[in-house]
Amino acid sequence: MSGQSQSKYLLFAISCLLLVGLVCILFSGGLIIRSAVFATAAAAFMIVPISHARGELKSIAGSKLERDQLEAFAYLSDLESLTPVVFSKLIEPMQEGIIIVKGSADDGEVFVANSAAAQMLDRDRSQMSGTSLIRASLDASLLEVARRSDGISQEVALPGGRILKVSSTRLSHPNFMTHKSEEAVEGLVLSLQDLTDRRLAERSRSELIANVSHDLRTPITAGRLLAETIEAGVSDEKLRKKFHRSLLGELNRLSRMVERLVRLSRIESHEDEFAILAFPVEELIVTVIDNMATISAASGISLVQSEGAKIFLASDPQMSGDFDRLLEVFVNLIDNAISVSPRNSSIGINAFATDVINSQEEITFEVIDHGPGIPPSDRTRIFERFYTGEVSRNSQNEGLGLGLSIARHIVQRHGGEISVRNGIAGGAVFIFTIPIGVPAGKDG
Repeated sequence: MSGQSQSKYLLFAISCLLLVGLVCILFSGGLIIRSAVFATAAAAFMIVPISHARGELKSIAGSKLERDQLEAFAYLSDLESLTPVVFSKLIEPMQEGIIIVKGSADDGEVFVANSAAAQMLDRDRSQMSGTSLIRASLDASLLEVARRSDGISQEVALPGGRILKVSSTRLSHPNFMTHKSEEAVEGLVLSLQDLTDRRLAERSRSELIANVSHDLRTPITAGRLLAETIEAGVSDEKLRKKFHRSLLGELNRLSRMVERLVRLSRIESHEDEFAILAFPVEELIVTVIDNMATISAASGISLVQSEGAKIFLASDPQMSGDFDRLLEVFVNLIDNAISVSPRNSSIGINAFATDVINSQEEITFEVIDHGPGIPPSDRTRIFERFYTGEVSRNSQNEGLGLGLSIARHIVQRHGGEISVRNGIAGGAVFIFTIPIGVPAGKDG
């Protein structure tokens, strides 16, 4: 018996009982009793319908809720109703790249992909949906992973140097199957994780350890040999003093290396605070030329301001930054230029204001040498720690490979950029830009 039938039956039974009781009392009681009975009967006949009506409303509401829940469940169970728009909302917040393929790896097409996947593959997300996987990814290695679809992750190196961790699993729901072959082929879900930064960090750490070991071993070995020679006794006074000077030079080199390593580490970890103050641009250039004049003159090299820099400095431009740190950038760049420049040559220093970018004007500085230039293979790595490059290794004054790395971090802490290119007439041009409006007190 349904709930509605039970309610009707109960109402009918109560009504019959009240009617029988009312008839009995009417024929046996007095006026007061009859009045009380009429009042009670009226109340009963009002309460019972109201109670029944409330029950009916609850029953109707419960039935509607149950129907809504069943419809929602049926909606979620039917993947066909999950359109690419709905799927995009589900997978868009994910940090991993997600690509859903309807059909097989070779014959299927991309149903939907999130922004993370499009960014990792350097593709326009709107052009990926509805195309084959090979056209959407433009890389055959992803297709190989999708063909296996065994859920096992594999590292894939893309042509641009990006490294991805890719896995593929099958979608068993029939709505993602295609029937282009004799048997239905399931859909696929590809998961992409970007490992580029992690692998670069691992490579840098490995190379750092190797470079530090090599560069530390050289002065330590030379110092040990010199010390043993002096300890064994050198009768010639001039020769003994020469060995002493050589030993002191190796110790100084070792000290400079350790000091620069500590400085680089502190700058990278933001342990060193930068004092951002306003100062004239001309003061920075004049100071670095004065400080490096003795070293450059000893190598037979002159430091000169370009005509463009003189015109720019005539307007007395101002900038903000840590004066001592920016001075160190210039010193490292000029010191690097001196190490590769021939005698009787010059190193040019240029400065000019660049166009407004994002409503913020920048000042660009250039250090121009007349050395052999920078090979293309070295340009992307020359600012790494301990990377000296072929040109520096073949020069007479081989550096430690830390100065350019320190310069890069100082420039980046100021919100600027540093790069290198070869000059039109030969040599190398090191360029770094610093925003003019760095707020006072800002520390990278």
